[in-house]
Amino acid sequence: MSGFYGASDPSGVLWTRTEELTFYLTLPTLLEIWRRWKRAGALVVAVAALGSWVMAQHFNITDKYNPFLSVTVGPTFWIFSMGVLARLYWHRVSKIFEGKLLWWPATHLAITWWVAGSSAAFI
Repeated sequence: MSGFYGASDPSGVLWTRTEELTFYLTLPTLLEIWRRWKRAGALVVAVAALGSWVMAQHFNITDKYNPFLSVTVGPTFWIFSMGVLARLYWHRVSKIFEGKLLWWPATHLAITWWVAGSSAAFI
């Protein structure tokens, strides 16, 4: 990525640093809310995830590329939040994952095939 904040990057992977930093600043705040108010906290994480997913879809569909937001956790927090919520509620969701090694790759391939066929991001 060149031209980030008016300077070219010496490495194409430096964009991950700002994304990681914003994730590590955002996540503790959301987890503290979750720790203090269990149900409201889970709702806050879920709403943040949904907002992030909408932001990611907006970038993909409209091609409105925002250089600043593209290197923050904004458009990708929904991916991280699935893992966070799965960990927080592992005692409830473990049954759908454990012992189903072959089922999940097949599901992933089916969803990827469906999304690739119906998303403007893959056209």
